[in-house]
Amino acid sequence: MEQNKKELFSISQFSALTGITRPNLIFYDKENLLKPVLVRENGYRMYDYKQISLAYKIITYRKMGISLEQIRSFLGDDSSEELSFVMDEQIHVLEEQIQEMQQQKYNLLLYKESLAKYKDRKSGSAFEIEELSSEPLWVSPSLESQFGKPTTMNQYLMHCREKGIMVDCHIGRMFTKSLDSNRDWQMADCIFFKKLRENERRPAGTYLIYTDFTDGSTINHIYKAFFSYIKEKKIEIIGNIYEDYPLSGIFASDRAVHFLRIFVQIKR
Repeated sequence: MEQNKKELFSISQFSALTGITRPNLIFYDKENLLKPVLVRENGYRMYDYKQISLAYKIITYRKMGISLEQIRSFLGDDSSEELSFVMDEQIHVLEEQIQEMQQQKYNLLLYKESLAKYKDRKSGSAFEIEELSSEPLWVSPSLESQFGKPTTMNQYLMHCREKGIMVDCHIGRMFTKSLDSNRDWQMADCIFFKKLRENERRPAGTYLIYTDFTDGSTINHIYKAFFSYIKEKKIEIIGNIYEDYPLSGIFASDRAVHFLRIFVQIKR
């Protein structure tokens, strides 16, 4: 049956018709977005049939994430350039949020994979050879060229905090030159982030993986052991050396000691 278009609705009835809660209707009234057509002597707010379409319009805009101030500026003018511009802005915001959520999901998948593989490791070192798929990375510029001197990962992370750069993903160190036991392994050549917004990919292939525990002071000793194994087994390495901490922050009996993983592509 067709609605009587001259009928007035109480705030409760109008809330039921539109899905806008009573508190929000009162709020929209105060914000001059959706005012009742009549306020009775007893203070009751009354709405008419024509306001239903306006209510739906506000609901649609709010679902788009558009602010009340923006809605007010173009309400009643759906074809305005301003509305199109605001929608483009909101689409960009949503795309950013989607990418952030995809990155969070990727972070969780990496943690889950590491937990499944290393949850029983409490101490000691181990070597293994594994076929790895390619992996998206965001790799920093050369630290020495960026800072004018060799730089540790902690110094780089402090720089990120000072610049307001959010580190919201798995992080590691990359070594690109002087790949032998004699270099100072406290100083990385680059820092990498395991980000879906990549600027480089770790190549797929056969990798030698070395895992151990360290508080940071034994890094050079660990790399000496790593290269001693390579020399003993007559392994030929290809490309860069990657180092990360797959369980840091989620699975450590002693927070001063980190589970370290070093991996480098090798020639079969």
